[in-house]
Amino acid sequence: SSSSSSSSSSSSSRRTAIIGGGISAAHKAIELVKQQNNNDHNHQVHLISRNSIIERQFDTHQDWMMSQASAARSKIMGGFGCPQCQLDFAALSSLEERRKWIQKERIAGTITAALNRGKDGLQYMIQRRQVFFHQGEVLAIRTNDDDDQSSSMEE
Repeated sequence: SSSSSSSSSSSSSRRTAIIGGGISAAHKAIELVKQQNNNDHNHQVHLISRNSIIERQFDTHQDWMMSQASAARSKIMGGFGCPQCQLDFAALSSLEERRKWIQKERIAGTITAALNRGKDGLQYMIQRRQVFFHQGEVLAIRTNDDDDQSSSMEE
């Protein structure tokens, strides 16, 4: 999950901080850079994450990707069939329990190689200083009297 905060100063430059290191944060950073290329050239985009950028094709284990048809073929060919995690999940009737299970199984804070290194991907925007990447913890956000927001972080 990601969130953003922007501030303006009297010199009319804007800064937006996106908190998070996953696919949603990367999409938002890229979106803001594309908007600034079209409109606002005094806008800095900062991406702040506890971890380095982690590439993964999927944000979950491959056992969750097996379709029922694939599971049936696996069983016929002497394999295990449907993964146990899918069977256990299917047995849950409570939507709340299913949501907890999804949150537990998901690998948060990852982005795909295409989003990271693809055409106009996040890494290229960082190299061109269109996005400023910071690895660290956000410790606090302070609001000044003039409604500008500033943040404190540990890198």
